[in-house]
Amino acid sequence: MAEAAHRLEHPPKSGIVITEKHTASGRTGYRIDISGKRTGGKREQKVFSSLALAKDYARQRWEEIQHYGRAAFLLSAEQRLSAVVAFRRLDEVGLSLTEAVEIALRQYPNGRRLTLEQLRERFLTSPGRRLGKLVKRRHRTLETLKARTAVVVKQLGADRHADEITPQDFGGWLEQQGGWSPLTRNSYRLAAHAMFGYAHHHGHISKNPISQVPCYAITPSPPAILTVEQARRLLDAAAQTDDRLDLLGYVVLGLYAGLRRAELERLTWKAIKWDRRMITVDAHAAKMASIRNVPLPDNALDWLQICDFTERPLSPKGFRRRFNKLRHIAGIREWSGNELRHSFASYHYDHHQNAALTAASLGHTSGTNLLFAHYRSLVPLGEGARYFSLLPDLGESGERASALPTGTLAEDDLKVS
Repeated sequence: MAEAAHRLEHPPKSGIVITEKHTASGRTGYRIDISGKRTGGKREQKVFSSLALAKDYARQRWEEIQHYGRAAFLLSAEQRLSAVVAFRRLDEVGLSLTEAVEIALRQYPNGRRLTLEQLRERFLTSPGRRLGKLVKRRHRTLETLKARTAVVVKQLGADRHADEITPQDFGGWLEQQGGWSPLTRNSYRLAAHAMFGYAHHHGHISKNPISQVPCYAITPSPPAILTVEQARRLLDAAAQTDDRLDLLGYVVLGLYAGLRRAELERLTWKAIKWDRRMITVDAHAAKMASIRNVPLPDNALDWLQICDFTERPLSPKGFRRRFNKLRHIAGIREWSGNELRHSFASYHYDHHQNAALTAASLGHTSGTNLLFAHYRSLVPLGEGARYFSLLPDLGESGERASALPTGTLAEDDLKVS
């Protein structure tokens, strides 16, 4: 190569210089230098294996400089290639790059995409929402959400972005859980819906994909209720073992106030208003954080009078072990968990024939619909009167007279530790 070819400005008067370089191994390369004055920033250098390739690149960059000015150097080669591909795809749908950017920004108004794991962390540390208001989540609710969202995130992919999840992704995963009951599937759907609802509310996704996944149909079954005789045996057993098991108040308020299990766990004896003959379920204890007063019938007050009603929780520690022993003593083997409340609802409606009154006592926010769907006509007509006439059976000495079979209250049955 002639001496003039060792250093060449190409195109002429462009300020882009091509210099011939030789390596120790004898290879020849051609380095392009574009000064910072031309780029408006850092100096650009690039080496090519042939002079022709170097000239082609130099000419391309010069044309970009003339057309776009210094902005041509703000994009890397990879970014410029990506832009070319983007322009071609946008042409297919009739969108400009600017319009596409505006659509993307509307989808992410806070400017941040989150992975599923990041979304879960933010969701679990945020307040809950109840009736449109921010509330502190209860411990049991939070633990349930932690467990179920952990499964959802693991199965869908912790590193996937939240906006990538489609209804088909989640719905398909639920379909694969063949061993799950419809109720269990709905429970996981509810947890996922809450998590993605948080993402939608805070602008991380444009819509909640779980909203398009239908709930599973659940075949309704009659709620389990106690017969009047079973209620009698349970009350007698609770009364005779109250000094050891401390469950009489729990049983009475379940049978004759219809309180939920969670409500009974959160209340103390202070909730009973003796002068007004009622129990107050405050916002802390109620399911929907709405206060309600439940009138206590005469027989319930009679049963409660023989309790030790000092200030303490209505549900004692070790409740499950205690209650299982109580059922054993009362001779009640089958137990689904809500027999006390279900019994109250059925017998209360039969006794009063007033759906609105029963629904209000139960704390049903949907009015009488739930009552008519589940509790009406479950007991023979007139059994409500017998149920609400069960009273403590006091002997002549004023002590409780046992109505349980002889030998029922063995010492081993009363041990709770």
